[in-house]
Amino acid sequence: MSVFHIVCVYRVDVSKPQRHSHLVALGTVDSGEPTANPTATWTAAEVERAISSGHQFTAAGSDNEVRAIQRPCPLCGVACLKPEPHNSLENIEQCMFH
Repeated sequence: MSVFHIVCVYRVDVSKPQRHSHLVALGTVDSGEPTANPTATWTAAEVERAISSGHQFTAAGSDNEVRAIQRPCPLCGVACLKPEPHNSLENIEQCMFH
């Protein structure tokens, strides 16, 4: 199976019921690629399927596996990615659309 390195995340700001953000997708590079620009974008459903099939995701600069599962947001109920361990993607920058 493959290992994908997470180099950026896609977060969407939500204002109701209070201001917060949802993690909705991941930008990755294949194992060993030297670029910081994502070579693939994964939606929440795609991440779940890939992990279920045995693929792994790691945060850039770390060899620790990150599991990201789709769960309802505790504030508004909308499905979004929840990384495990909880803060594992906190320092990963926002993906930029070109």
